[in-house]
Amino acid sequence: MINNIDNFAVFQRRLGKMMDKHYYRKSRDLADKANISYTNLMNYRYGRAQPTLHNLIAIADALNVSIDWLVGRK
Repeated sequence: MINNIDNFAVFQRRLGKMMDKHYYRKSRDLADKANISYTNLMNYRYGRAQPTLHNLIAIADALNVSIDWLVGRK
């Protein structure tokens, strides 16, 4: 749950950047690694839905980044 629209936009950009950087082009690998559905992951990436806190943690862990970095917080 990302409360600020600017933070959600940062999340979308950074998620996409990290997926590309780690060659998660099909995204199924990341979804499997984070133990979330592929559909949810794609909805998060393209702004159709916001992740739950549980899924946000799982994505950050799978990408080996902090939640703060992923949503643009300092």
